[in-house]
Amino acid sequence: MPPATRKKRAASPAEQPSPPPSKKPARKKGKAEPAAEQINPEANGSSNQIQDAKATSQLHIPVDEECPLASYRVWINPDDGVIFDAALNQSNSSGNNNKFYRLQLLESPRGEYKTWTRWGRVGATGTGAVLGSGSLADAIKNFEKKFKEKSGLSWADRLADPKSGKYVFIERSYVPESEDESNDEEPHAKAGAPDRHSRSHSPPKCSLEPPVKSLMELIFNENYFDAVMVQLNYDSKKLPLGKLSKQTITRGFQALKNLSECISDPSRAGEIEGFSNLFFSLIPHDFGRNRPPVIRSTEVLKNEIEL
Repeated sequence: MPPATRKKRAASPAEQPSPPPSKKPARKKGKAEPAAEQINPEANGSSNQIQDAKATSQLHIPVDEECPLASYRVWINPDDGVIFDAALNQSNSSGNNNKFYRLQLLESPRGEYKTWTRWGRVGATGTGAVLGSGSLADAIKNFEKKFKEKSGLSWADRLADPKSGKYVFIERSYVPESEDESNDEEPHAKAGAPDRHSRSHSPPKCSLEPPVKSLMELIFNENYFDAVMVQLNYDSKKLPLGKLSKQTITRGFQALKNLSECISDPSRAGEIEGFSNLFFSLIPHDFGRNRPPVIRSTEVLKNEIEL
């Protein structure tokens, strides 16, 4: 849906910047306007991490796989539907930085709240920590404080342009990619439904010509797809593209577009590394302990666009 047609939602008072003293306080209905003016709607759009409060119960918000708080769940603000889950990433070729920072506000069945953080090199497990006294107010304070320290932005302004030398906020998508993915999570199949894996429900015999059949098998070969991703230093299992929101992927494409213009224009050569760092920050790649490369050629640029 085009940004202009999206339904605007008033953000909670806690998320809004204080109005300048010289101006009359804005009405409650318009409190979201100051933050919205800082965001390019074509580049960022509305946040997928702001959901309809009624619809959030149908979403699967996974707790970080390394978090020891197994019984906890990610907290969603019941007033405005904001999901307190942040994935941050920073790639810097000159400084040999390619690191992540994970941040979640978690709620226990007993009503206790904790802030979970984990950080390290992309592709590595890293180190984690549990913060907070157990109260919701303390958990929110720790969450927003850590987010500001790492990104240079307030949590309310998380979709604003990234700060130089800071982590980049990566908006994630929690909606299943397909109906099959949702069905796979059901513990039991519907009664009386045919087993898709049984012999009686086997797929029809392929009638395609051998060359076409071979091509289709290659296109839908998941192992081949994973092998290509590895060649591009992208781990499709640890960092699946499906976990990134469309807006994040769009921002990654915009960084590649800017790179293309810089590569074609020698006078803009000094901007290449900055856009390359931004792309690898938005679309995490696993380079191991190697220095993140700088995209300087059209050939490498083409490979990333295909990804």
